[in-house]
Amino acid sequence: MASWEVDVNGKKHTIEWRPKRKNNVIIDGEPLTIKTNNPLVGGIDYEFKIEDTVFNLAGIGKIVRLAVNGTYLDTNEPYEPLGNLPTWITVLGIVSPILGLFIIGLLGLLIGLASTFLCGILGIKKKYGAVIVSFVGVTIIQLVTMFGIATFLIK
Repeated sequence: MASWEVDVNGKKHTIEWRPKRKNNVIIDGEPLTIKTNNPLVGGIDYEFKIEDTVFNLAGIGKIVRLAVNGTYLDTNEPYEPLGNLPTWITVLGIVSPILGLFIIGLLGLLIGLASTFLCGILGIKKKYGAVIVSFVGVTIIQLVTMFGIATFLIK
């Protein structure tokens, strides 16, 4: 859970984030349920207004930051929207665990799910070359693991 107290035109407001309760944002005690923008990695980017002040609640997983009028409160950096994942990254994120399941079973599925999360985070950060490298790398890891297990079982 994360909580912020902000001052808008001399009036204090409390904003809370509770990820375990269906992604609830609680503004001055009033809960709002929001949907994730990126279900692949659990990313949210939610904009709301209190009077004339614009707020952006943005983050991935359990790490969420609040920006007020375009500036993050914790770092004073400019707010940058998370954006949506390109379709091809979503496809890679679906293919990787399925491919791993067929190659080496449950272990491959788990490796593929880790790859899906990694590709999603890299995609949100717009590091597309790293997405391809990580997908290829994880596929190679799955194949090497398969051959290692096969070699171990044959002996």
